[in-house]
Amino acid sequence: MSWITKLDNNMDAVEEAFDKFNDIAADEDIEDYAIGTSVNYQEMTNTGKMLNLLMASSLPLLTCSAYVVGLKIVALLIELRSISCSSSVLDPETLNSDEKKFSNNLTTLPCKILKFFMILLGLVLLAAIAILHFGVLRRWGIISDEDDFHAGNIASLQEKADKTFDVAELNMREFSIVKLKAMEELIHAPDYIQDFILSKIDRVVEKGDTFAIKAEKIDNIFTDLENKVLATLFSFCFISSSILSIWFWLYIITNKVEKRLFLFSMTAISCVLFLTCALTAMYLSVVQPYLKDFIHPGSGFIQETMLTILQEFGKFLMDSTQKFGKMILDCTQAPGILGLST
Repeated sequence: MSWITKLDNNMDAVEEAFDKFNDIAADEDIEDYAIGTSVNYQEMTNTGKMLNLLMASSLPLLTCSAYVVGLKIVALLIELRSISCSSSVLDPETLNSDEKKFSNNLTTLPCKILKFFMILLGLVLLAAIAILHFGVLRRWGIISDEDDFHAGNIASLQEKADKTFDVAELNMREFSIVKLKAMEELIHAPDYIQDFILSKIDRVVEKGDTFAIKAEKIDNIFTDLENKVLATLFSFCFISSSILSIWFWLYIITNKVEKRLFLFSMTAISCVLFLTCALTAMYLSVVQPYLKDFIHPGSGFIQETMLTILQEFGKFLMDSTQKFGKMILDCTQAPGILGLST
């Protein structure tokens, strides 16, 4: 086999790989639009992703822990002051044990009910947050305005682009070896063979440029999707960790004061209100700017979409309530209408 034939075979293999990929990519109608990703479309490593999710989960826990430590210090100071002030007034021997036991039974049951309600509320909130972020992923997963081009196509195109690149790289290695000796033979070949080989080289190079452009776009879109998913998971981890952290520390605190219903209620309400406000402020002032600056500049879509979903759900509840009320009103008026008709 001559060196020219080997060169021709190498170019045929590369051209076939480019043609297959370009045909598949052409069917997907990849538009040239601005894609918001991290700087220069740099793909984040798996280690970086894990560290980001770990940070998102740790921030609420650290915030709640700092709050609990502050409460513990205040409680110790108050306890020390109360001991010094009331040691001479309160005598444990004078307490009626039967009345104490009866009082404890009265307050323990409501506390247990409140604890059960806390657990139930936490589970409902976690489910709601999961549904909200799943809705964000669905609405953010559409890449363009075209109905037939969605995120599900990107992984397949990315895999095909990698395979095409591997085939082209393997053949181009052989091409670089064969090319020098083939060019020596090509000088002595007829003109029509020279024209055929040179035109084929130009054609393969042109198709390779087309492949490189499309592969780069697909790689950018794929990275964009990964960053969108990471930003959504970061938000989900932060909010769900906030709920779990509040519930965990609130459960520990209330165990210390469960026999005092008033103190139990005040502690629960104050902890929930303060920590919710603090973590919400942290989400808006720290998490959202971090997502926009370091993960995906369009991360504001997460907050906007969650608010939109909540508004849609609220509207659905109002419409359902109105329809249910109208149905009940119609049922109550039905006997009167039937009586008139008879």
